[in-house]
Amino acid sequence: MKDFSDNKRYTILICFIYKSLVKTGDDLITMFIKRLGKLFQQILITSQSWHKLEFEEKFNSIIEQNGGRSNLLNDCEELTAYHNNNYYPLLTKYFKSHRSVLFEIIKFLPIKSSSKNNSLIKAIQYLLSCENKKSDFIDSNVDLSFINEKWRKFVITKKDTTEVFIRKNFEICIFSYISSEFKTGDLCSELSQEYAYYKNQLLAWGECQLMLNNYCSEMNLPNNPKDFMKTLKNQVPTI
Repeated sequence: MKDFSDNKRYTILICFIYKSLVKTGDDLITMFIKRLGKLFQQILITSQSWHKLEFEEKFNSIIEQNGGRSNLLNDCEELTAYHNNNYYPLLTKYFKSHRSVLFEIIKFLPIKSSSKNNSLIKAIQYLLSCENKKSDFIDSNVDLSFINEKWRKFVITKKDTTEVFIRKNFEICIFSYISSEFKTGDLCSELSQEYAYYKNQLLAWGECQLMLNNYCSEMNLPNNPKDFMKTLKNQVPTI
């Protein structure tokens, strides 16, 4: 490096920094996805434990071991979730230990939608604006038409005839959708390579044309459209 000119040395240094940031972005998104996976895995293990006892037996056991009205209410929610085969209410018990890390990750990453539908992006922005709120409910100020019916029942409720979001449930829901959308490629980040916008990673057609002849030669394919299609159609029955 000491033999390089200042401009070249600074350029290489910037490239190293950018490469490190991209690697960090990849690692953070992967960590985010794994944390959500771990959270849901904990719920799965918990839900399976419920099946070891009949509903009535588990209910009686909870009353005996954890008496008191406040505890009883939380336990009844768990029992109801088990009985209805809906384990979302169990998520809140395990979410607290992951919450701050998940928020820090999405605040660091520039997240974008891979399509024209920005509903989830707007939900993420609203999620971040409510990070420091302590109330149980928040205004339903964002479109959640992209979530399924089970999530809607978990997130949306009414307070004095006004539709509101249950704050903690809303957070869990949006984090879950961020994780799944990164995995499917519907969300992307410019501070990432593994989860980048796939179209930006494609070669321009002009670059492809420069490599076309060599590629066709290596693959034993014609380099003109007519013969190329004819060859492919002839190969279809043998594939």
